[in-house]
Parts: sequence; C-alpha cells; structure tokens
Amino acid sequence: MINMAVQIDSLTRQLKDQNFAGVLQAVMAVPELQKSDDLKLLELIARIKSDQSSPMVEHYLSESAGWTYQHPEQLIAERAFLHLLNNEGAAAIRLYSQINEAERTGVDWNRLGNAYLMVSDFDQALRCYDRAIELEPDEPSHLNNKGGALARLQRYDLALEMYDECLALEPDHVTAKEAKQKLLIKLNQSEEILDDLKQQLDDDPESLEKRLAYFNALVEFTQYSDAIKVIQEQLKPVDELKPIPLQADPEEYKFEQTQVNLRSALLQLFESRQMWMRALATTNQMLKMFEEAPYYLLFNKAEFLAELGKYDEASTIIDELGEKDIDSERIKIARAGILCEQGKDEEALALYESFDKGSRFYRMILNKKADIKLTLGRIEDSHEDLLELLDTNIMVAVQLINSKNYKPDDAIMQKLKLIARNPFIPDQQRENLSFALALACDKRKEYDEAAYFLREANALNRKKIKYSPQEFSQRCQRHIRFYKTAQGNRRADPPKTLTTKPIFIVGMPRSGTTLTETIIGTHSLVAPCGELGSIPKISRFINKNFPKLKPYPECIDDLLPGQLSAMAESYLQQLPDEGQGAAYTADKLPHNFVNVGLIHRIFPEAPIIHVMRDPRDNGLSNFQQNFGAKYGGMGFAFDLEHLASEINNYWRLMKHWRKIGVPMIEFWYEDLVNEQEVISKALINYCGLKWEDQILEFHKLERRVKTASVGQVRNKMYKSSAQKWRNYEELLQPMIDALDTSVVEFYEPEAA
Repeated sequence: MINMAVQIDSLTRQLKDQNFAGVLQAVMAVPELQKSDDLKLLELIARIKSDQSSPMVEHYLSESAGWTYQHPEQLIAERAFLHLLNNEGAAAIRLYSQINEAERTGVDWNRLGNAYLMVSDFDQALRCYDRAIELEPDEPSHLNNKGGALARLQRYDLALEMYDECLALEPDHVTAKEAKQKLLIKLNQSEEILDDLKQQLDDDPESLEKRLAYFNALVEFTQYSDAIKVIQEQLKPVDELKPIPLQADPEEYKFEQTQVNLRSALLQLFESRQMWMRALATTNQMLKMFEEAPYYLLFNKAEFLAELGKYDEASTIIDELGEKDIDSERIKIARAGILCEQGKDEEALALYESFDKGSRFYRMILNKKADIKLTLGRIEDSHEDLLELLDTNIMVAVQLINSKNYKPDDAIMQKLKLIARNPFIPDQQRENLSFALALACDKRKEYDEAAYFLREANALNRKKIKYSPQEFSQRCQRHIRFYKTAQGNRRADPPKTLTTKPIFIVGMPRSGTTLTETIIGTHSLVAPCGELGSIPKISRFINKNFPKLKPYPECIDDLLPGQLSAMAESYLQQLPDEGQGAAYTADKLPHNFVNVGLIHRIFPEAPIIHVMRDPRDNGLSNFQQNFGAKYGGMGFAFDLEHLASEINNYWRLMKHWRKIGVPMIEFWYEDLVNEQEVISKALINYCGLKWEDQILEFHKLERRVKTASVGQVRNKMYKSSAQKWRNYEELLQPMIDALDTSVVEFYEPEAA
C-alpha cells in the first residue's frame, strides 16, 4: 500500500531539487499514483519546469481547474508558480494568500513579490522581497528582483545598490548585469561601465571573455565604431591561421577558434545593423578559416547575398547545399526566403505549403505563410494559420490584431493586458504588444485604455531611437533658402532612353500616400513601386561625388544639364523589376516632400502629387503606428512634440514649393474619402492617363503591399479615420499646443 502523503512529500522535494525526470518516472511507474489529482499536478509541474512552454502552462490552466487535492498545503505554491508563468499575477496572489506567512519560504516570498509587481503593487512587492532577503540573504535573485521594483519606482540609487549586492554574490548574474547597464544608461552613467570593462580588458588583454564583454557594452551604448575597433585590435590575417578541420582538437586550434569567435561577434553586429556588405565580407573571411566550409556559414552567406539583391549567387549556394542532402527542410526554407526577397510570394508560399505538421519548423512556417498571405491581401486566409498558433501562444494575437480584421474577445484581451504590464518581459515584446493593444482598444472604443498603451509603447520605442528635430528643421530651412524658383539655373536634358514616366506621391507619413498609390496603381499602365529610396540616394550621391561643389542642395545650380540627366537615368535604372519597362511608375516615398526641388530639376515633366491630411489626425496616426521594427529613421513618430515639429516643418516646406511655382496637384485625404470618384478622376487626368473603371475597385487588387497601410488598402474606402483625434484630445494636447497656428488654420480656414 502506497503512503500517498509520503509519496507527495518525496516528489515535492525532488521538484525542489530539479529532479524532473525522477518525478515523471515515479508517477508513470505506479498506476495508482496517476489517479490522484495531487500527483497529476506534480507530474504536470515537472513537465512544465523541464520545458516552460506556453502549451504546457495553458494545458495546466485548462485541465487542472476542476481538480481536487488531498494535500493542498504542499501544492499551492507550485500552482501559484504556474500562474506566474502565464502572467497571471492576481491569480498567483490569491493562491499565495492561502499559505500561512510563517510557512512561506524565501522562494515563495520572492515569487509573491513578482506577482505583486505584475499588478503594479510596488509597496507590497518590496515588502515581499524584503522578507525573501531576510530568510535567504545569500540568494542573488531576491536582490535582483528588489532592484527591478526600485527601478520601476524611479528609486535609482537604491536599485543600483541592490544590483551591486546581487553581483557581489554572483558576479555573472546576467539579468542583474543587464539591468544595471540599462539603468546606468538611463542615468547617463554609461562611462562608468565602459571604464570598468576597459580596465578589466587592459589588465587581461588576451581574455576573449573580457574583450567580448567590452565589445557588447559598446554595442549596447550604440558606440559601434569603437566596438568594431575593439575586435579588430585582436584580429589576425586569415592567411596566418591554420585551417580548422571540422573535427578539430580544441587545444590545438584554441587560438584559431578565438579568431572565429571574434569575427562571429562582428558578424552579429553587422547583421543586426543590416550592414550586409560587411556581413558578407566577414562571412567570406570565416569560410577561409575552415578546411571544409561549415554549413551555417554557407547559409549565412546565401542570406546576405539575397539581402544585397544577388539572388542567383544566393540560389547557387543553396542548390549546392541541397545536392549534399544537407537538412532538406532548412534548404526549402532558405529557398523560400530568397523567393520572398525577389517578390515571388506565390512561389515562396508553395514551398512553405509543402511542410507538414510533423516538421520541426511547422510553427515557424505557419508564421511565414500568414505574413505572405497578409502581404498578398488574403487576410482571412492568413487568420487560419495564426489562429492555429494562437491555441498555444497567446502572443500570436499581436499579429492577428495588426492584420486589422481580427477582434480579440474579452478573455484574450485580459491576458494580453496582464502580459503588457509584466515588468519581466523584454522591452521589445512589451512595445509590440502595447501597440497592438492600443489598436484593439481603439476598435472597442476603449479610448482611455488605448491612450495608456500608446504612451507605454512610444515611451519604449523612444529609448532606442535617436532623433533631432533641430537637425530636420535646419535641413528644411536650407531647401527653403536655396530654392528661389522652380526652374533654377540648370535643368536636366530629357534622358535619351526615357521610356518610363515616374509619378511621385509625397506627404507626411500616414497621410494617405499608400491609398493614393493604390488608386493610381490600379490603372493598367501604372506600375506601383512602393516607397523607393532612389531620390534620397541620389541626393547623397551628389555630396559624395562632387566634393568640390557646395553641399546639397546648394550645389544643384552648379551641376550641368548632362549631370542632372544622368541622375534621371540612374533613377530609372534603380526601379524594381515591376517598374522596368512600365509606361508609368508610382514612387510613394512620403518624405520625398523634402526633395521636391530636386525631383522637379531632374524630371521637369514628372507629375508630383501632394496628399494632405488634418494635422491632428495625421499626428495621431503616426503615434499609433509601430515603425520601430522596420523604419528606424521615423524617430519623430514616438514623441508628440517631435511630431508637431515634423509636421510644422513639412507644412512650411510644402508652402514654399507652392510659393515658387513647382507644378503639382494637391488634395485632402478627407476629400478623397468623401469624394472618391471625383478625386480619383482628377488624379488620373493630371497624370496624363485615360480613365479606367476598375480604378474605383482598387481594394480588389492582388498585388503585394508591404507598408503599414496593408490592411487599409484591402478594404473599401472608409471614413472612420476623419476627426479621430477628438477621441484622444487629452493624449494629443502636447502635440496640438506645439503645432503652428497657421497649420491648423490651413486645414480649418473657418478658424482664421
């Protein structure tokens, strides 16, 4: 006869000792044990602790709710822990309250503190951490967590003390080190960290660990040039190294492996900064360091070649790996990735569809398929893939919300809000989730909640984006001072091979430029090319290649007509595949409003379309958009006063182009929404095109759309975005107060 109480005690101790395999073996070996809810819970906890995956936790929450326990006093803490894993702080608090305070361990008090932190009860969290430290003063995690709570309360000096005490006990405590670094950055004390790490490296210059620590800190503090130098100081020429066999003796090739690790650190930096040329060069160096090329480096090389537009070379590498029968599934994924880079979404989708549910990559493939389908406008189809993922990963709801047509239910919203308020999840995850929740709350007309999450999301984004409104203002003023007339002293000769007529669509981001391009792009003769960076690239080319001239734009009148014509030719050569050979192309880079003068000089006959929008709605739309992942240059969008400055400068510049007589058509986004047919016909006529009836059915297009407006252009014209700012008037007040009076009056002339 098995003594159940003794068995539970034994298995609970094994859990504390992290002997998860022993617990599972014991439970599965004795059928009698499997009849007890107590033991079923212990088995489930063992599985979760060995693999803290979302599916397991969700399984516990659904399966164990109705279980009964003969010995709950021994299991409550473990049940509470599982609620913590699922970001359910309130549920964990309710369970911990059932345990007598005198019987709580240091771990129990620490986890209860984490639960209170999840629900933003900082005073209770600190009380719990103090009790944990009192019971277990040598446990670093208690000190680290108290430091996190103090930092949230902006008690930075005390937080630093906690981190230092934690690191004194455990010098390599990763979480505490990272938290201390971030806090010192916030306090503008990054020099303290760098000086300390530099001194450690000077004391032991051959230490790979200390060199990489100094390198990583420099990267963290965005001192990229210095970081690269730190690595390069210890790099040896590749031809001076012994080629490393795949099965090498670690001791014999220790020095060479150190050189590989140093270059790997550089490679990660180049890849994260999207410095593809340098990433490719570093990869080629690393390939020379091995007798036989490691497969991961060949995959890397193919990826970088694809990013650089060298698709044939990338495909050749993947094909060669395929001939060697190297990980056939990864080969297919690589091929699909190259096809996506080429814009061959349907072919890429077909490859992804060939994976079955048994693939180790299946969940990743579902995400890839959903992204492609969304890009192609198959929104409801993309939901099928994402909903399959949602069953095991609540964070997939972010993608669903961002697809525009998904409305989460109350239960999912509650879970997401709890996660967003969890201080222990990474900033990037909180940022993405907060933007999505703001959108979901907006759809539910919960505007106060939406405003809260917008503040949180943009505050997190501001931490990593550098933007100077003064620099942009000075840039705009230089254009205003230089361009006195539309014509100027120099005009481009018509390009000799001009077979394509470009159309330029400009305006503030989120003003309706994507919708305008979509309408025009529905015409049979127009190739919509999206946001092309060619004009800004040409402006940078002028500065780089004509150093003896004045800087751009002051040098424009010093350029010869032939040089301006060459720039026009260069622009046409840089058109994407869909634009090559087209009668007309549409370039909708909004910020080309800065370069209207240059555009008119090199393409005197090109139609320029200016889309305007209520500056308050325009500002709100930018503030609601998560540009962080893709548009690092959109730094103005995360600060309301910076937004006002950007809008003010944009309006001044457009007023100037209007004043000096640059030919263009201008219209209000609000008028386009209310009078779609009238405005659409005026646009088509202005571009010199004949009207086609399918233009009014633009939402039925099947082309790819990759901008933030992908969801909007798949729907019929809607009017809900007009005057939306009134729902967020309190939130937007700093922006509204900073807008030039003339800007608002231009939109509302009756206010003048």
